[in-house]
Amino acid sequence: METNEISQFDASPSALGYYYQGMVALLQLFDSQNDDCSVSLETWDDVTLEEGGIFKLLQLKHSINPSTKVTIKSTEIWKTLRIWSTIMKKGAIEKVLFFLMTVASIDENGPLNELNFEEGRSRGNLIKELSKEAQRVVDARKEALIKDSKKLPYEEKYKGCEAFLSLNEKQKKELIHSITLLSDSAPINDTENEIIFYLKTTPPEMQNILTGEIIGWWQKRIIDSLVSDTKRTIHKLELQEFIANKIMELNRDGFTDDSEFLPIPSTLSTHYIQEQQLEIINASRTLRKRSYDTEVLARLQREKWISDSISAAAKLEKYDTLLIKEWSYKFGEIEDVKDQLDEEKLKEEGRKLLKWTFEDAPQQMKPLSVGYNNPDLVRGSFQMLSKNLVIGWHCNYLSLIDPNEK
Repeated sequence: METNEISQFDASPSALGYYYQGMVALLQLFDSQNDDCSVSLETWDDVTLEEGGIFKLLQLKHSINPSTKVTIKSTEIWKTLRIWSTIMKKGAIEKVLFFLMTVASIDENGPLNELNFEEGRSRGNLIKELSKEAQRVVDARKEALIKDSKKLPYEEKYKGCEAFLSLNEKQKKELIHSITLLSDSAPINDTENEIIFYLKTTPPEMQNILTGEIIGWWQKRIIDSLVSDTKRTIHKLELQEFIANKIMELNRDGFTDDSEFLPIPSTLSTHYIQEQQLEIINASRTLRKRSYDTEVLARLQREKWISDSISAAAKLEKYDTLLIKEWSYKFGEIEDVKDQLDEEKLKEEGRKLLKWTFEDAPQQMKPLSVGYNNPDLVRGSFQMLSKNLVIGWHCNYLSLIDPNEK
């Protein structure tokens, strides 16, 4: 298939749109001075901010080319007015403000520029011009219908025009005077810098790490809100609590628990030495799966810590020394009696040792950090060590495993 054929199915713009939507919602919470505020996505509008009984509806137009001048003829304007006119006509929300956010600029010589007027100034000419444009579109559509045209004009625009024309003059005035224009808004790739701006009271060396933590948590929280009927609304207090907890963790030593947000892949293939370690003790399918899963989780978590702070590598190496030491005592007990055991019994002892790393070791080992106590780090770190032949489960693992057999 040619590249231009593939591009028509490209979901990238939609994915970027949802990402931008989420980031705008996050920035709205940061920007609000009301700690009791909340946001929701895809409820009344792209983003809805509720502050003390006032609903602020944000319609986002990030996909418009920034070099384009937005006018009353722009299809995107009429898509927005369709939604807002419907809300206005039904009187669904008592106190509502509308915000049009676009990365493009408004034609400063056109009637839409009246949206930039300070509060109190008339927007009568804009209402008149919008009504005229809406009527022009509806009339052109009707004329095409009469002529039985195969292709009707303004397919994406006419419904917004009809919705606006269905309002009475009072409703039109209330709607247009409730709109705030946010043109020249920050593009998608600037949103992370805006988050950092809101974190300016935190130490500079912490800001990038904390921003990444917030975005990871926020993306998961957004997904929860979209798939759950009970968690649609996200409160600012949730964000404040998350940030406070992360700052406490980072102030301790940087060992944050990122297990919820790590991109854990499905275990399609495993390391050949790890497989041999499990094979020579006849580990059950459940034990194998737990070994694979915890190894991946621990490895990704450790990689993230080291990526965030190179000093974490030395601390983790020191912690591995403690794990190896504790394992050596358990392993030594098996070695002490191995001459009295047949092969099946040696395998059984190996399985017991492996189970110990999952069940008892996490409680017996000293935590890596005061602020970190996820037991899967201990479990998975033992599996990582076994993968490197530093430790093993069968008391004869070094002679039974071929490190070159892949």
